[in-house]
Amino acid sequence: FEGTLTLVDPENFEPANLGRHMLGGESVGVAKATACATRIVQDVPNVNCVGRKAAVQALELTLHRADFIVDATGEQGISEYLNALAQTARSEGLPWPQMLHAWIVGQGSAVQSLISTDPDFGCYRCLQPDHEKPPRHLVLRPEAPREVLGGCGEATFVPYGPSAPLAAAGLAARHLADLAMGVGRPTMRTWRLDPSMTFDVKPTNLTKSNTCPACGAAS
Repeated sequence: FEGTLTLVDPENFEPANLGRHMLGGESVGVAKATACATRIVQDVPNVNCVGRKAAVQALELTLHRADFIVDATGEQGISEYLNALAQTARSEGLPWPQMLHAWIVGQGSAVQSLISTDPDFGCYRCLQPDHEKPPRHLVLRPEAPREVLGGCGEATFVPYGPSAPLAAAGLAARHLADLAMGVGRPTMRTWRLDPSMTFDVKPTNLTKSNTCPACGAAS
């Protein structure tokens, strides 16, 4: 295969990650990106895959040179950072790779994906232009649990099992496969894992928001 799959993560694999991760105990203490890249090469030898232990914010030049970016961090701050880079490049007439975001909603109640670089439709920040207001396409019902938990001496975490990350990965893979075949739209897709805690959000082309602080002025 041509090209290189580059995995980026600033953390080491910790015992707390074992419950919902493809890596096993032999990877504890190893950089997550490096350990995942090693596993991928073992399972699929024809894939060129490397891992980089770094914060994505430190790799802006590398991002500009990429052919495609998959944001699977599930961290809104990082997603908005990547979105801001894309919108800045667009406003300055500079190239920027296509980009897909995939994330878990609530405590694993649903998963979503979005291609945020389709110029005809909304960017990632168009999902929620005002952080003080709900997202434009509300998924979680009001009674759905949202809180982040934490135990004594443990980092905070969202209590969901491996099914949610697997579903998010599956949705992202399906979206990317469709895009490779020329069917990237609808740009925003949702899979519901707990119908009792979620609204039925149909696949849609996310429209631009005139109040979006990232791309609203250009819409």
